[in-house]
Amino acid sequence: MNFAKWLNRIIGPKNEFIKVHNWEPRDVYRWCTGKNFPKSDNLAQLLYDLSIYKNREYTNLLCEAHAELMKDYREKQHAKIESLKGFGSKK
Repeated sequence: MNFAKWLNRIIGPKNEFIKVHNWEPRDVYRWCTGKNFPKSDNLAQLLYDLSIYKNREYTNLLCEAHAELMKDYREKQHAKIESLKGFGSKK
């Protein structure tokens, strides 16, 4: 959910961004709610479009997005490890 929160904060009103850059509304809404993550080619294009839309440096957005995605990955891995620990302790 870290990436989704970050993306919501960066995009702001989604309808305007979707119209300006011709994104599929379903994809943007799924990414902004944390239901899934953009694949690498879509992520690169999304960050490029955001850099134009928000007049921000592409590499800064790339670093921020990567940091948020890594937080989500670590949380998912931690949850997976915890579930495995719980599975093995039952008798």
